Order: sequence, then C-alpha cells, then structure tokens
Amino acid sequence: MADYYEILGVSRQASSQEIKSSFKKLALLYHPDRNPGNPSAEDKFKQINEAYQVLSDSNNKLIYDLKLNGQYIPQAPVYPEYEPRERRGYRYQQRPPEAYQPRFTKEQIRKVYIVGTLFFVGMFIFSFFLYTFMNKKTAVMHYEQALVYAAENKLYVAMSELNKAIYFNDEYAEAYQKRGELQLIAGPNYQLAYADFNDAINYAEAPTAEMYFYRALCLYKTGRYTQAIKDSQIAYQDVELKGSALYLSGAARKALQDYAGACKDWQEAYAAGINAVKDSIQANCGNF
Repeated sequence: MADYYEILGVSRQASSQEIKSSFKKLALLYHPDRNPGNPSAEDKFKQINEAYQVLSDSNNKLIYDLKLNGQYIPQAPVYPEYEPRERRGYRYQQRPPEAYQPRFTKEQIRKVYIVGTLFFVGMFIFSFFLYTFMNKKTAVMHYEQALVYAAENKLYVAMSELNKAIYFNDEYAEAYQKRGELQLIAGPNYQLAYADFNDAINYAEAPTAEMYFYRALCLYKTGRYTQAIKDSQIAYQDVELKGSALYLSGAARKALQDYAGACKDWQEAYAAGINAVKDSIQANCGNF
C-alpha cells in the first residue's frame, strides 16, 4: 500500500493545513506544465494528487490510517439475491382479482332513498302542523285575554291583545269581528272597522248575521249605500237583528232617494219592535 504521508513528505501526525501546504508545493514542483516531456514528473504529480485526495478528506483519511496500521475494517455481508424455486409438480398461479361486488343492491339503495325522503317529508309536515297548532293556541290565549280587558272597558289594551291574536293566526274570524266592534266603540273608525268585519266574513267558516250587520253599518257610514242594503238584507234573516237591519236598510234607501223602499223597511222595523224608527216614518213617510 502506498504511503501517502511519505509521498507528500509529511508526518502521520501532520495537520490538515500542513498536508495542504505540502501538496501545493509538490504539485507546483511536479506539475506537467513545468516538466514537459518528463514521464517521471507526471507520475509523481498523479501520486501527489491521489495522496492529497485521500488525506484531505477526514473520512477517507480515517479509513486509510486504519488500513495503514493493519487494523481490520468490517464490511457488511453481501447476500445473494433470493430466487424462489418452483416446487416439483406444483406451479404457483396468482389468483385473478375478484369482480367488485357492491355492498348494497340498487333496489336496497332505492328503498333507502324512499324511506329517507318519506321520513323528511313526514317530519316537515309534522313540524308544520305543530307550528300551526301552537300559533292557533297562542292566538286563542290572546283573544280570551282581550275579552277580559274589553269587559273591563280597557279598550286599547284589548285591541292590543287582538292584534297579537291576529298576528299568530291571521285567519281568526272572531278576533277580526271583536276588533271591528272595538273600532266602532273607541273611534268610531268606520274604515278600519269595515276592513275587520270584511276579514271576519271572509275567514269565518259560517259568517254570522251579526258580521253582515256590522259591515252594513260601516258601509252606510262610508257612503256605500247599495252594498249596505245587500248586507242588511242578509242580516235581517236573523230574528234578533231583523228590526235593526231593516232600520239600517231604510236609512240606506233614503240616502239613495228610494223613499218608498225606505218607508217599507222602516214600517217593518217598527213592527219588529224598533220604536226609534217612528220619527223617521213620521218625517218621511207622510204620503205612504
């Protein structure tokens, strides 16, 4: 084994700086450009370069020093590549990949979708009816409280409760009628009262004669006499309201200058027990 320390002219304890310095001097001395045509100098330059490549690298230098001192450097064992041998009479065959089998059939998936859809539809319908039921129950609570306030003559508080009742159930016919009645007492505001009685009639399953009578009164007070007469005719089908409805119908007919019709209605109203109509008969029906 070549002694790289000897080639570079340094001791084995030389530092890396000393090795580098010696290499530069020797490389400059034996460089082929300075020794043209001198094979011996060229070989010496190669030896110097090889020695420096080993000794300048700390890992390579360590391995070189161990080899130079005769110490054994263990090497990782190299094992031959394993090659499986085919058994006699048996040939290994790779199992072909199995075809994909879905976990659920299309029919099962379809049933799951149907059941899921029905469940969500059912939940939606149930929630809707529960919401509607609770709103109607709350509306009834406010309506009943309004009746209490109205009986105590707390009209505006009662109307506030009726507004809440209609908010929770905008088809609450009784609440519309009661609010219309309070509009007539508190105001009277015939326009707002007419709107309430109109809604009461539209939303009621079976509109009462009283609803038509109050709407007729609002129509008369707002100058819609023909419509007032029609509602009065419906209202006087009720025995208790007959006299008042005829009295109102007669007033509407008089406003339309139908004196004959007015007197006929007033006379029937008087016969039904409405004594207040007597003055109207005496003032307008002298010739009848």
